Parts: sequence; C-alpha cells; structure tokens
Amino acid sequence: MGYRGAISTVRQDVRRIECEGAGTAPRAASGDAGPRAEFASPSRLAALKLIRPCDRPSEVQQALDALSAGDDSIRCAIESAEEFAVVIRGRRPDALTGWLTRAEGSSASELRTLARELRPDEAALRAGIESPWSNGPVEGRVNRLKLIERSMHRRAGFDLIRARVLDAG
Repeated sequence: MGYRGAISTVRQDVRRIECEGAGTAPRAASGDAGPRAEFASPSRLAALKLIRPCDRPSEVQQALDALSAGDDSIRCAIESAEEFAVVIRGRRPDALTGWLTRAEGSSASELRTLARELRPDEAALRAGIESPWSNGPVEGRVNRLKLIERSMHRRAGFDLIRARVLDAG
C-alpha cells in the first residue's frame, strides 16, 4: 500500500493489537528485551530527568526512581545530571568546580568525558553561568533565517530571500 516505514514497527503494532483483542500483555519478540516504557529512549529519559522534580508527573517520577534503584552507575549518572542542572539553573558558578571534580571521578565514562571536555572551557562556562545575558534571541533569529533559506533550496537569489525574510518578520 506504499508504507515506507520499518517492518519492525508494523510487527510491534500488530502484536499490540492482537494482545489487546486477547486481553493479554504483549509478548516479547525474539531479540526484544520485552515491553518497554513509553519514555525508554536515552534521550527521552535525559529530557524527563532534567525536568524539575516538582514539575514531573508522579508516574514519570516513580519510573525514574525505579530506574535509579536498579543500578548504582545509573543512579550516580542521574544524580550528577540533576546536580549540573541545579548549578546551571541556580546560576551557581562556585559549585561548578566541585561538580567537575566529582564528574571526573565518576564511574560513568560519559560523565568523565563531559567533565574532561568542559574543564578547558571552565572559565567561559563560569562566565556564561554568571552573566545575565543570553544569546538565545540571536540564535532564534539565525535559526529562522536558515529555515527560510533552506526552504528555498538554492532556487532564489538574494532579493527574493531578503523579501521573504522581511515578510516573515
């Protein structure tokens, strides 16, 4: 019928629909780790974990707590991410050095790599935390300009692009 998605997506949906009709839980296919939570991708978990605890839905908090309780290295990584968010949001540059030191000694290789990459730029990071200024509005404008330019895909000269930018205003 022209569907261009992955066959595994179709299999998962068919399995879910069959199980709903039979009133049973979905069975794990060969190679699957079993039913997964809706937010089980690493990027989705990171995004949910960086939401302030007071703003998280209770079921998300319970699932994240269960994940943290399952493995010490995961718990350590999650706590470090929350600490870093507090340093950034709270504009506490004095806590940055301590966080970097703890991250460098972490059991999570990703945290050690992050700390190693941030250490040479610690002064710039500290200045960014302290500064009341943000380059967010400038980045937003640049992003909008690039979007307009990409939408034209080399089919227009400067005059037409300028007119579209000014019109989008």
